[in-house]
Amino acid sequence: MFVFFSLFITIIDSCRTAKMLLDKYIVLEGKQITESGDESDEDQYSKIVDEIASFVEYRRKSYSRVVIMLLDRLLMFSNEQFVEHQHWIVSKLTQLLRCDDVVIRLKISLIFSKFVVPLYAK
Repeated sequence: MFVFFSLFITIIDSCRTAKMLLDKYIVLEGKQITESGDESDEDQYSKIVDEIASFVEYRRKSYSRVVIMLLDRLLMFSNEQFVEHQHWIVSKLTQLLRCDDVVIRLKISLIFSKFVVPLYAK
């Protein structure tokens, strides 16, 4: 586990990788399929839609764990590090505010409280 975490932190230090992970989660969050209440006569179609919804939900949940670890890493940034990368971080965090995951929204709130609010309070 420690080896995986060390490797993960090394990978996350790359801004390109962090942006890619956040983008992927945002895309998966937007692809959630909701049931419409209309019953279709075609069981085959219904089964395919259920399989796609299940796959998208599985992928979204898989990425949510990585996004949470990434947000924890962002919380460990110094003020200087955050300011250096704020041009891409703030826009990604703003997009993530709409996600369904309560833990992700809480982490974003902590990041905004720690870094963004003090920047504009001056």
